[in-house]
Amino acid sequence: MDGHPYKDMPHLTRSAEWVVAFTPYRGQSFLKRWFLPAQFGHVWAFTEVQGESVIFDPYNGGYFMAATHGTPTTQVQSGLGVTPAVLASALLREGGVHLLRYKARIPRLKGHVANYVPNCVTMVKLLLGVRVAAFTPRGLYKALLKQGAEPLNEVTITQFLAADQARRSERILQTLNQ
Repeated sequence: MDGHPYKDMPHLTRSAEWVVAFTPYRGQSFLKRWFLPAQFGHVWAFTEVQGESVIFDPYNGGYFMAATHGTPTTQVQSGLGVTPAVLASALLREGGVHLLRYKARIPRLKGHVANYVPNCVTMVKLLLGVRVAAFTPRGLYKALLKQGAEPLNEVTITQFLAADQARRSERILQTLNQ
């Protein structure tokens, strides 16, 4: 296959940077409480696509997906735009959440035995294009670290927020100069 894989959608790229959130279980079945460590009960992810944040949260029987809306000017000036950096910062402040920044690739369509278990881990693995034998959120956390994911802590979140603010300010200047 030559050229761009999505000729009709040139704005899509072959990779995207995702923030993967590992959260404690809340109100889930007793089996999950029994088999999973308290800090790794669920996994979900979020990213930015064309200036809008996209949140992907799988759950039993489906998934929740949301996107922020607004122009770059209103998002930066009013503070209404919830970017991945802002969301990651808020989650880290809340505590009890483990965050990883991972550069995902659009997956090749190859099956893996671990992708036949219908749970949040499988859906996030398919989203990220990861082929690992992880069945639990903790297993996925360890596998992503081995594949080069960066844990987000207070120092890296500060850098993430600074880069986000610079990018948003640049967008404002571009819109004001037009």
